Amino acid sequence: MNALILIGIIICICKLISSASSRSAEQRKTDTWKRIAQEQNRIREEQNRAILWQQEQERRNREEMQKRIAMEKAIAKAKKEREQMRKEQERQAKAIQKHEEEIVKLKQTVEQTSADIAFLEERSAELYAQLDFVLLQQSATTPGSKEFERYQSKIVTLHNQIHSTENRLSKAQFNRTQAQRKLSA
Repeated sequence: MNALILIGIIICICKLISSASSRSAEQRKTDTWKRIAQEQNRIREEQNRAILWQQEQERRNREEMQKRIAMEKAIAKAKKEREQMRKEQERQAKAIQKHEEEIVKLKQTVEQTSADIAFLEERSAELYAQLDFVLLQQSATTPGSKEFERYQSKIVTLHNQIHSTENRLSKAQFNRTQAQRKLSA
């Protein structure tokens, strides 16, 4: 009977050990599942953080690209404006240079025509003096004589010279007046 009790005790101990072992195995299983679930949650959280970080980086990259594009457009616009300004300055410089050259030419025309006018007025006075002298000499000759005809030929020549001189004088006066008008405008 002792043996039966001992066997019963051993069986009970085995059942207890088996039950404890089974509970311990189940506890390990539960702990393992909990650890796996926690690890999966941690991995999901890391993946979510990585996705959020990647999305933030993509957003920053897009913003940076937009800023770079806007800056390049602004630089291109400024460059184009500088080029237009440079061309306008060149055009204005050429116009000013042309205007200054025109002023120099007009001043030269005024000076030259003033000198021509003085010369032509003096030449005209000389020709009229010669004409008066030839007319005086002709009046001392007999009309129809060779000497009278010779003086008449000189008179015609002097009239032609006077006419030519007065035409040149008139043209010089007109040119000077036009140049002075343009200079004062």
